[in-house]
Amino acid sequence: MLFSLLTLPFTGPVKALAAISRVVLEEAERGLYDEASIRQALQKLEIAYDAGRLSDEELEQQEEQLLERLKEARRRQRERLEAQE
Repeated sequence: MLFSLLTLPFTGPVKALAAISRVVLEEAERGLYDEASIRQALQKLEIAYDAGRLSDEELEQQEEQLLERLKEARRRQRERLEAQE
């Protein structure tokens, strides 16, 4: 107990930074794996392709990345639902 009090000026800021970092990471992941934003990105990709701003190869590559994110988003959602049960 005494040791904790004596080291608080040093460990307190480190623990606070770690907590803030976790929150920032969670928010970033939430945005990255948000199904609605991924579907919106897929629609924008299709529009860009239809407008001739993307080649077949670019479309395929970007679409594959977005579909992988969507797959991961759904996996994470399943895990969250299973954890709640």
